[in-house]
Amino acid sequence: MVLSFTENFQRVGFSPVEEARFFYNALGIKDMHNIVQSGDYRNPAVKKLSEDLPASAATISKRLYLLTLPEKVQEMIEASGLNILAAEQICRLRQIEDNKIRDKKMLQYAQDYSGDRPNLEKLNDEITRDLNFDKDRKNKDTDKLKDYQKQETKMIS
Repeated sequence: MVLSFTENFQRVGFSPVEEARFFYNALGIKDMHNIVQSGDYRNPAVKKLSEDLPASAATISKRLYLLTLPEKVQEMIEASGLNILAAEQICRLRQIEDNKIRDKKMLQYAQDYSGDRPNLEKLNDEITRDLNFDKDRKNKDTDKLKDYQKQETKMIS
């Protein structure tokens, strides 16, 4: 399978999403939710695969993360409507736990930053802002939970 991919890779230009699907299958990842753990460039399986292919472990990881994007965004990448560097930035949003919010933001950014020359610096700033906001929201939720647990403990005592 690896030999076949290498030969075809050199002859035909695979889309980044097609590469991602190949890496996904080559690594034997069974569940899309395991992409983030399985796709880590420090993962021994990813390192081994990178030794067998004309792709670095970092490239394999970045491609795998494309599979965390909503299907519509993957289609934009395949149709060359979304620059791969912008797509890689958008993949950072996979850290947002709320699926609806995450997918909505990913699609919105893909639409806003489609084209040949997106403003990657602005995209990076906006994504960083969203991730920080999400982190702050989680921390506040955690604080609320801790306060609730303290109140419950007092009531029981």
